Amino acid sequence: MALGSSSTIDFDWKRDGLPAWPGSRKRTRNSFEGVNDMPVNITGFSDKNSVRGDASRLTGEIRFEGAGSSVTFGRKCVSGSIRMWIGQNVHVQIGDNCVLGHLEIHAAGSNRVNIGDRTGFNGRVRLLMHEAGDITIGVNCLIGQSDFTISDMHSIVDIVSGRRTNPAASISLADHVWIGEGALLLKGVKIGAHSVIGARAVVTQGVPPQSVAAGIPARVIRSGVTWRHDLV
Repeated sequence: MALGSSSTIDFDWKRDGLPAWPGSRKRTRNSFEGVNDMPVNITGFSDKNSVRGDASRLTGEIRFEGAGSSVTFGRKCVSGSIRMWIGQNVHVQIGDNCVLGHLEIHAAGSNRVNIGDRTGFNGRVRLLMHEAGDITIGVNCLIGQSDFTISDMHSIVDIVSGRRTNPAASISLADHVWIGEGALLLKGVKIGAHSVIGARAVVTQGVPPQSVAAGIPARVIRSGVTWRHDLV
């Protein structure tokens, strides 16, 4: 894998809605040269990390802040401007023919992100992993502008025992799931195949297959359904 010539940028993730990077914001930037010289800027890269696959139709930034991590793109994926913050021992696997929009991934360490073939992201979707854990999204999913977070980002502690009561937990979407605009998926959520999550819903617990869930907190309001991209 070849890396292009270096330059310097001032990239401020705190300004853009994610926590500030550790240390100086002035970093070295490298252009990763894929089959067609993909226009994705990579910072913090070393021989202990890897970026693979077809990213010739992608733009954005991938920032490595740890070793032993990898990002793999499937065939013929397209994007607006993607942004990835990749800590130590993080592995991102994106399937074929995905539409990534303005996908943002914040993975602090010991995380896996798996995105299935032909899944589409509309607008800015944030996959937030401030603790160890995974986010899995199946094939043929449609994700509106939304947030997924496997962590509360702060500890809630039992006064008597001194133990934390809100550990992180992974999120998974089965195949052919539609997430409406403005939804928030919280830690530990599992969404069954062919289900729909309504706009602005806050999902705090699992949703069975072939269901529509909406509201705050989200509740199943209809069962025995599926969805289609086209209007019938």
